[in-house]
Amino acid sequence: KQQEIYPLLVVECKAYKQTAGGSFSQKLASQLLGYNYYIGAPFIGINAAGVFQVFDSKTSQKLSDLPTYQALNAYLQ
Repeated sequence: KQQEIYPLLVVECKAYKQTAGGSFSQKLASQLLGYNYYIGAPFIGINAAGVFQVFDSKTSQKLSDLPTYQALNAYLQ
């Protein structure tokens, strides 16, 4: 019996030098959104220059913290 897999979070990690001094570029955001177009995770995250930010992929709303696994999983219910 094969189980279906539902990705909850996609994270893009970049080296400090790739983020123009630590700021998130439009190019980085577009790249992550492009990946998620095919993956379909409800949440996306960016880790660059020691900064981690997570967003709701449907509303693009920035979340204050990374949700717990239970909260992420509840999104699929």
